[in-house]
Amino acid sequence: MPQQEHALDCTGPESPSELLPGGGASIVGGQYEIDFSNRLNHLNSPQAQAFAVNDLEGGSRHRFALVLTRNSYGRFAQRADFSALDAAGMLQALSHGAIAVPGAERERLALILERPAGRRVMARGGKSAERLDERAIVDRILTPVEESLRVLHRAGLTHRAVRPDNMFFRDQGEGPAWLGECLTAPPGFDQPDAFEPIESAMASPAGRGEGTPASDMFALGMTVVTLLRGRWPAKLHQPQRILRRIDRGSYRELAGRLSCSHDMAELLTGLLYDDPEGRCTCTQLRAWLNRKSIGRRPFQHSKSAIRPFEIAGLACNSPRAVAFALSRQGSAARGYLADGHLTRWLERSLGNIHLADAVSKFIGDGSEEETTRAKIDDRSVARLCRVLDPDGPVYFHGVAVMLDGFASAVAEAILSDDGAREKILESMLANALSIERLPEGLSSARRQQIEIQFRSYQGFARGSTMGTGIERCLYEMNPGVPCQSPLLSNQSVRALADLLPALNRICAGGEAPGERPRDAHITAFLATHMPVSAQQRATNDVARAAPGSQDCIYDLAYFARVQNLCGPDRLRNLARWLGNGLRPAIQGYYSRSRRERMAAQISDVMSSGNLSNLLSLINDRDELALDREEYSHAVASHNHHAEMTAHFQALFAARRSLAQSRGRRAAYVVGCVILLVSCVAAVGGGSW
Repeated sequence: MPQQEHALDCTGPESPSELLPGGGASIVGGQYEIDFSNRLNHLNSPQAQAFAVNDLEGGSRHRFALVLTRNSYGRFAQRADFSALDAAGMLQALSHGAIAVPGAERERLALILERPAGRRVMARGGKSAERLDERAIVDRILTPVEESLRVLHRAGLTHRAVRPDNMFFRDQGEGPAWLGECLTAPPGFDQPDAFEPIESAMASPAGRGEGTPASDMFALGMTVVTLLRGRWPAKLHQPQRILRRIDRGSYRELAGRLSCSHDMAELLTGLLYDDPEGRCTCTQLRAWLNRKSIGRRPFQHSKSAIRPFEIAGLACNSPRAVAFALSRQGSAARGYLADGHLTRWLERSLGNIHLADAVSKFIGDGSEEETTRAKIDDRSVARLCRVLDPDGPVYFHGVAVMLDGFASAVAEAILSDDGAREKILESMLANALSIERLPEGLSSARRQQIEIQFRSYQGFARGSTMGTGIERCLYEMNPGVPCQSPLLSNQSVRALADLLPALNRICAGGEAPGERPRDAHITAFLATHMPVSAQQRATNDVARAAPGSQDCIYDLAYFARVQNLCGPDRLRNLARWLGNGLRPAIQGYYSRSRRERMAAQISDVMSSGNLSNLLSLINDRDELALDREEYSHAVASHNHHAEMTAHFQALFAARRSLAQSRGRRAAYVVGCVILLVSCVAAVGGGSW
């Protein structure tokens, strides 16, 4: 049996992936000056470097900046939501923005935060500098973190980055800890898999999703376990650890041997409970902190089979384990399904007849003739995994994404220029793998909402026209992501109003670029951000254009509508860029004099920078109608003259034929007369 394992990475990076150049300064929000010469490495986040900040308005409180070390968007779209909350136990995000980093090719996002006076609670991967006992953990960690999480959860937000290295003591003494930021990376991206519930631990880091408040509570429980032990969880082989958690339960696997009090064990069993519906909530944690018993959860584990289903050396005792193991085998997974053995295992070893029937629809039960067996391809394997584990991630070609993780997964793939992952995600959306089978706990209204949402993504992903595909999905899922067009690589276009000025700057001071000012990303960005009514008017403008010139008019029509909506009034460089591509539209007019006149007028209109005037000139319906009318008259006149010419030519030919015929007859008669005369003369002369 082939044993090919896909690299299904479920653990995020632990340190900034690249170092930013030092020196220089940039300003965020017109108030905070980032000093790139003053690094604060002890405050780094896994995806961002920390620098000192000078408050230009003279604020007395200390600030620092986290600047992303790569092209990413994280959760910056939610920054205002987090900043609006009064979460006293969490570092407050004050501002953010895209900045030019000295020496870096692209602009980077920067986040301005309150600066903690104390150290990090525990460095990533290391041991705690100060071993905290249970009392200290309750007073300095659980109490302030519970306050912050309670505020977030009431507002419908999740933190998704609760872990010891993302907590800072507020001062150098024995004070409580602050919960760190959660905006510089996608939700759950930097979490070790041990800090994630089983469902999202099986997913790729970028696809773990926003999760629920229960996700934060699980991470908090694992944080307590880590601090009590004084060291981070051992880095076991990830597939084995996931399977052991599925079989034994997360509490037994991650904290079963922890030495702690009965009360603390009671709390940890609630926080690390695998069923999110039964996991300890902030309300229950608050009750526990107030010395009230929350009751110990019963031991929970999935129903185990009589004998395991072996996949590449991994012993699987439950449908979820089988789905996870299959997802790691890539195309080799088909070899484990071809004989219908899985169907028989579900029925006989696990006793799940209903699930066996559902699986049989994909792979049969082995009783079919080989010629009639269902064809198993990679999409069939992905759909089968959804049937086996509807609460888990969507698997396809080594990528695993939770239902609420597609937005961040697509954004990370495109922003990090991971073409292979882009194609995989596009295939997942185009084939609607995410809605093959939805979790059973969802309400009918929520099910309908998810199905409608992913059906729309499916339509975009299957589209073949410019502006559809994975690019359209990116902006529909992440409206705040800047336009990723290669044309705008050195520009920051985050809103519709930013687009035209950025394109205008591209061709400033030189020749206009040879390519068109619109590609797949710009088209998708327009389709997502432009009002539908404006798009419809632009489409009508294109439809009115002369045949053969609609393609070159398209860019001008849409950009003219955007200029009317957002300005600015003068876009000379962009007008020149668009004007250079209007030759087909000019050639669409029949009148040579009109073409020459319009070519001369275009230069004057381009200098004004008004795209609507340029569109009106080149797409003037009255002028076009007059040109067509004049052309029709000219054609009709030409046809009339041609008919008259043909008529006279035919008449002349007929008369010529008649004249020739009569001439031949006259010549015959004359000839006969002459012959007769000659004969008479000859006869008469002989007699003389």
